[in-house]
Amino acid sequence: MSTQAAQLAHKRAEALRLVEARGLKIETLPSGRIRVFGPGVDMRVVDLAYLSSYDLLPATR
Repeated sequence: MSTQAAQLAHKRAEALRLVEARGLKIETLPSGRIRVFGPGVDMRVVDLAYLSSYDLLPATR
């Protein structure tokens, strides 16, 4: 596994851990995108590796 692939795999694992810790749900859409949703969060991403911890905070408005 290349260094970049290893970094992306680590980021995916970290994002998955954060999603589970915050009680959010993950759904794969027919388009191939990933939907992360739950209390105060509803977003669609191409790859979990691109999520940051700030993206998973509940909306304030």
